[in-house]
Amino acid sequence: MNPFSITTLLALEERFGMTLSVNVYLVQRSDQAILIDAGFANDENIQLILNEVIRKKLNLQAIYLTHHHIDHSLGAPILATLQQCPIYCHEDAYDLLIATWNKEGFDPSQLTLNKLTQEDIIRFQDQTIHVIETPGHAHGHVSYYLEEADCLFSGDMVIAGSSVWVGPPDGHLEEYLNSLKKLIEIDPNLIYGGHGPVIEHPRKYMEDLYDRRLLRDQQILTLLQDKAMTVEEIATSLYQQKGDHWVVRRNILGHLQRLEKQKRIYSKQDPHLLKLLYMISE
Repeated sequence: MNPFSITTLLALEERFGMTLSVNVYLVQRSDQAILIDAGFANDENIQLILNEVIRKKLNLQAIYLTHHHIDHSLGAPILATLQQCPIYCHEDAYDLLIATWNKEGFDPSQLTLNKLTQEDIIRFQDQTIHVIETPGHAHGHVSYYLEEADCLFSGDMVIAGSSVWVGPPDGHLEEYLNSLKKLIEIDPNLIYGGHGPVIEHPRKYMEDLYDRRLLRDQQILTLLQDKAMTVEEIATSLYQQKGDHWVVRRNILGHLQRLEKQKRIYSKQDPHLLKLLYMISE
């Protein structure tokens, strides 16, 4: 039996010409609660979360962020100010959060922002929450493992239904794969991802995610056996009409950077295209 009551609140915002959505989790035990991620800073999102806290007559103890990306973190300064509670993030995300909030017009100096590390264990009531360093999708990304409930809040490390963006400037594929292996080893019963529904018995799902990244490496190497190619050409070959999307191209670039670091490929500037060409190492 899960010792927590976990409520999923769906935060929405129009950005980049599309509707973005992200999961905010209200984790409750008795009349005490914490938030895992905070969603956007728009009035609708803030009111959605506050209404749930008020309706359940909860004391919001803290906000725990998985990473600094705007869809997960922008609501935190407003909610923390209104609820008079601290915010926690990984130490490597601290400066990134400060920069993100400053850019969006918030004053971080008025907030209590605390740093977390891999060694930290959070005591929430009589329950144990482990801080798990899971960089890869973002620098300073963490997941939170609730020991007694055997469930994990994965942020954007693992989400239902699709792979996550792992590419520059913030993502690092080798780190992502190492983080994924770490979560597979923990083997939680449930994963609450930053997007999409809850994943039950997620070990096989995570193993498939890992294998899919290795398969993409091999597909890229196969393409480069025939000729040197740009990122755009590789993306179009692998994704057809979706190949011109910036997320797809950055994902491909993440693979190329990993393969280049492994010395399986190399790149050079094409003087005519003014772009990097990637080719198999001899």
